[in-house]
Amino acid sequence: MPIFTILGGVVMNWGRIRAIIRKDLREVGANRMALIPMIIVPVLMCVIVPGAITAIVLTAGPDSLSNAASLEQVIPYYPVPAAITNQVQRLLYVILNYTFVPFFMIVPLMLATIVSANAVVGEKERGTLETLLYTPITNRELATGKLLAAFLPAASISFGVFIIYFIVLNVLGYALAGVILVRSLIWIPVILLLAPAVSLLGLAVTLQVSFKAKSFTEAQQIAAVVVIPIVGLVLVQVTGVVIFNALYVILAALALGGLAYFLLTRVISRFNREKIISTL
Repeated sequence: MPIFTILGGVVMNWGRIRAIIRKDLREVGANRMALIPMIIVPVLMCVIVPGAITAIVLTAGPDSLSNAASLEQVIPYYPVPAAITNQVQRLLYVILNYTFVPFFMIVPLMLATIVSANAVVGEKERGTLETLLYTPITNRELATGKLLAAFLPAASISFGVFIIYFIVLNVLGYALAGVILVRSLIWIPVILLLAPAVSLLGLAVTLQVSFKAKSFTEAQQIAAVVVIPIVGLVLVQVTGVVIFNALYVILAALALGGLAYFLLTRVISRFNREKIISTL
């Protein structure tokens, strides 16, 4: 039975929106160009790379890292638990709990970009978008469905990858050194607030680009520009220019979430199927 909701003075049929979400998720699952990066990249960035770093540093020492000297200088700026007295373990604690925070911003951003680009430009390439635009679904329902179809898997996979990260890195740290390394409370606002905010911002940019882009690859390349500032965070954090803490994470999440909301309302309000049909 359809569920209707009034949003912004407009009646929304959630039965139609759920149908859009299910259709888009099925198409993502059938698109190897979209599905393979969604699986491989998060596992590589957030499990294999930190796992390799942890194993190497715990077995070969901090000298195995090229930038170990720079990282050791910023250790005093972070709240490392007093129980961790070994310098190598203190270094790993900072790396795994703070240096890798931007990676958990890149992952949801990348996932949201892939799914939302596939949801719009992918349909253009498959020739199915025009049929969808001629259905009785409203502009707002269609845009909302496309938005949620990208946000839900991005948020779910990001959370799942963090759970794997938490388990694998702590098992590895305990097995090699008898220490639980991933345990900073900063992960709570990072996963629950910052990652979703970044994902929504990526969605806003990608949807805006996708309605005009001619190909899936073009939409991805343009939207990927949003990743550059986040990559820069990794570099400036290693040098001590930026020191993450829970307050900064919450403030950043609120700022990015507010910007994402502003951009998304503009995208949805300006969504015009007639203009899109004219470009097909």
